[in-house]
Amino acid sequence: MADYRNDESQRDCCQWRGVRCHNRTNRVTRLDLGKYQSLDHHLGAPLRGKINTSLLELQHLRCLDLSFNDFEYAPIPEFIGSLSKLQYQNLASANFNGPIPQRLGNPSKLLYLDLHDDFDCYSENLDWLSSLRSLEYLDLSYTNLSMAHNWLQAVSKLNSMKELHVRCGALPEIPLSLLPKINGSAPLVVLDLHWNWYLSTHLPLIHWFSNFSTGLTSINLNGDGMPGPIPNVFKNMISLEYLDLCVNRLEGGIPKYFGNMNSLRGLYLGDNNLIGEFWELMMNFSGPMEKKLRHLDLSGNSISGLFSNMSRFSSLLELKLRENQLNGSIQVGYLQLPSLVFLDLSSNQFTGPVPDLSSLSSLKQLSLDNNMFNGTLTESIGRLSKLEVLWIGSNLVEGIITEPHLFNLSRLQILDLSLNSFLEIKFSPRWIPLFQLEYLNLRQCKLGKYFSTWLKTQKELVYIDIPSTGISDVMPSWFGGLAPTLLYMNTSHNEMYGSFPNFPFSVINFRGSLLPHFRPSGMILDLSSNKISGSVTFLCQSKEWELLDLSDNLFSDVIPDCFANFQKLKYLNLANNHLSGEIPNSFGLLSALSLLHLRNNSISGRVPVSMRNCTSLKMIDVGENRLTGRIPTWMGDSFQS
Repeated sequence: MADYRNDESQRDCCQWRGVRCHNRTNRVTRLDLGKYQSLDHHLGAPLRGKINTSLLELQHLRCLDLSFNDFEYAPIPEFIGSLSKLQYQNLASANFNGPIPQRLGNPSKLLYLDLHDDFDCYSENLDWLSSLRSLEYLDLSYTNLSMAHNWLQAVSKLNSMKELHVRCGALPEIPLSLLPKINGSAPLVVLDLHWNWYLSTHLPLIHWFSNFSTGLTSINLNGDGMPGPIPNVFKNMISLEYLDLCVNRLEGGIPKYFGNMNSLRGLYLGDNNLIGEFWELMMNFSGPMEKKLRHLDLSGNSISGLFSNMSRFSSLLELKLRENQLNGSIQVGYLQLPSLVFLDLSSNQFTGPVPDLSSLSSLKQLSLDNNMFNGTLTESIGRLSKLEVLWIGSNLVEGIITEPHLFNLSRLQILDLSLNSFLEIKFSPRWIPLFQLEYLNLRQCKLGKYFSTWLKTQKELVYIDIPSTGISDVMPSWFGGLAPTLLYMNTSHNEMYGSFPNFPFSVINFRGSLLPHFRPSGMILDLSSNKISGSVTFLCQSKEWELLDLSDNLFSDVIPDCFANFQKLKYLNLANNHLSGEIPNSFGLLSALSLLHLRNNSISGRVPVSMRNCTSLKMIDVGENRLTGRIPTWMGDSFQS
């Protein structure tokens, strides 16, 4: 608090940001200092340092929120348990460390306790929970509870509990003989135990919770390793709205009773071993559920057969069927789903034309990649004005893509038409698209001889992949306008020529909200197999490289000695160019370097002694150069890999 301004207007603590006082007594009742509510709030700076014991002076405090700050591995202060009037306590994601204090169970009026994402906190005994008889919300996710063998006994005494979240808590198995007796029903509505890989107690545990609370509306057992068929224990849960059983070891079919669950809104069964004909499984959903179901995830199973008519699921917002064995074509009218926002049919065996999806007026994400769709892509795709993600890569689509296909897609952020070898992309040089892409993949499409000038309008590109697209144009200087946001660029296996622009690359804060699979630790640049010439000094413009492949070009001049701070570089390929001079001494500071290719250049001198420090090297190729001297003996000692 000492950091607040000393002017007269700031001496009243009740006026400080995040501080709330009682209307009459002016006693502090709330400290909302979570979510970066610090003095540097506009800069997003978290609170740091030690929590002072002077906090104990606020004995009328009812709400304490210190979440999403950085207390630098300090232990959770025990004295917080002396704030007897606390009703709300949120210490989540605050970088605490060590044991969870038993005294946190002292405030008898506590309704809400959140300690999630304090990864280095642990508790070997949860007896302290038993005294929190008023507790309605508890989140211990990502804390270490692997030694808390009494966790269920402690939970069984929380008769006011409405929500329980223990994600990734490493919860220990409970022998059947030690399942606690249930004394009365709790009002529990949300049970979230996902990513706790039990050994054999799944079914008894679900039965126990179904008796502990008869009003469960949401159950999340995602990633718990549950084996066998889907149990019937859910059949009588008439209040159940959301059931997540993804990433388990479930097998067999899908029970018919789901169709009669008239409250069910979301059913998530992805990444299991479920089998059956798709149309037959959908018939099992006939009943009250089909009009109310909003989210259906069956991806990553072994479901086969033809696509069923899904139009009777009139409330569906999300349909995920990725990575199954669905085949055949999708009949006209089978996707009349005006509320659908997310459709993923990728990695199946669908054939026939890409279906007309113009009736999906709410669609934001469309994934049809890695199938065998053929024929031309109709211009009706351009009517999906809310579309943000369009994946049609790895199919057999042909014909020409022109401006009308993408004309109204002003919100598009991801466009992937890659690996459709017969697909031609042909936009007018004067076209200015309405969208700003974050991700573009046109690999192996036909882009024509010249660079598509519409690319220069894209100022938010993070990922651009256009190898083997038939470009035989000079490397454009306007690429510099793309550089500030790029993390990945692949223009390999074309006929590009001229010098690569010497512009500054820089890593930004990557949002990546729509690219869950793309999480680079550094920047990637692949210009291989072109006719690009000139110097490679542009590499010095960034220290964030992870992979660099400039092989099979016409680069000349010396390799610049600027690699001293390239801590992320794992792969460097400069082979088959016209580079000269000596191997830079700064190569010896490439601590992460795994593969080094310098073959077939005009490099002279010796292998620098500094390179004995490159202990991560697995392959080094300096053949067909003009190196002199002895082969260094330290190569046999330092390069153990």
